[in-house]
Amino acid sequence: MPRARRHAGDAVRLLARNLSFAAEARALLAQRVNVLFWDGDASEAAALLRQLTRDRVSLRICGGDGLDPARHHRETRVLLEGVLYVPLDWSLADAAQSEMDRAPAAGGAGPLYVRGWLAGRVAGAALATGAYTPSEVAAAIERLSPGTGSPLRVLGVRGQGAELPVLSVNDGHATPVQ
Repeated sequence: MPRARRHAGDAVRLLARNLSFAAEARALLAQRVNVLFWDGDASEAAALLRQLTRDRVSLRICGGDGLDPARHHRETRVLLEGVLYVPLDWSLADAAQSEMDRAPAAGGAGPLYVRGWLAGRVAGAALATGAYTPSEVAAAIERLSPGTGSPLRVLGVRGQGAELPVLSVNDGHATPVQ
């Protein structure tokens, strides 16, 4: 069953696995939802987008890599126009990419290698502060990470030259949002 939440005046809708979105599209229309955050597979996104188009529901759609046009058939890409999404993989600045490429065993490095390299860089920065015990390292990583004191736990990889890019679908292709 889908869950709905209100946030900052916009109704935010999270939809679970579903192949027929007629009821959800009607609910989105009735609640005058402005933004839809999608976290599902590409095939489910295609079914949702078709239903929203049939029902003439107009709203902003944001989400994960299920909205990547490369994961959709050519016929479905037209429905993705204007969608914003964030891929799973980190994007490295040129200097960070060069440094990672020089690292041992970096040949053919995939997304998992990049994540490990970034985690190692954050751990190294924590150790450089003089932290040696597990609790000291954890405290140092927390101090180096954004949102200290927040219940959301993230590694501070932006300082290491990494970020998650936000992409917009235009003419069936993903383009970075500036």
